[in-house]
Amino acid sequence: MTPYTEAVGGASLTYRFTLPADAPSKVKVHVVVKSTLDFLNVGGHEYTVSLDGSEPQVVNFNKTLVDRQPYMYSEYYPAVARRIVEKVVELPVGNAAVHELTLSPRHPGIVFEKIVVDCGGYQPQYLFGEESPLLRNEK
Repeated sequence: MTPYTEAVGGASLTYRFTLPADAPSKVKVHVVVKSTLDFLNVGGHEYTVSLDGSEPQVVNFNKTLVDRQPYMYSEYYPAVARRIVEKVVELPVGNAAVHELTLSPRHPGIVFEKIVVDCGGYQPQYLFGEESPLLRNEK
């Protein structure tokens, strides 16, 4: 197991999935991570999100997760109570039949909890609803 302070050097998660035929040209991706504090003192931990090889968007999920004003009551305490931080990124959808969503940590210690791809109509719910079925292509 790698210590949580080691460099992430090219680490990434890639998910392949299909979208409905009537999917919009952009989707909202909800990324849920563990409510980790900025233990490296780098101004917040970051990860990138990209869809179908598009330009990765950088997300800093804990820059304002501090126990001082003005973030203490609006962000810190709610995140500590929920133990998660959710960020939403809007990404363009490519023309591929099978899409690839890639998440890459830019700092160590990031724990990805859940990813939701919203094609429209997503309703916030406790623990983000049911998991999608897993279909494997056996060779």
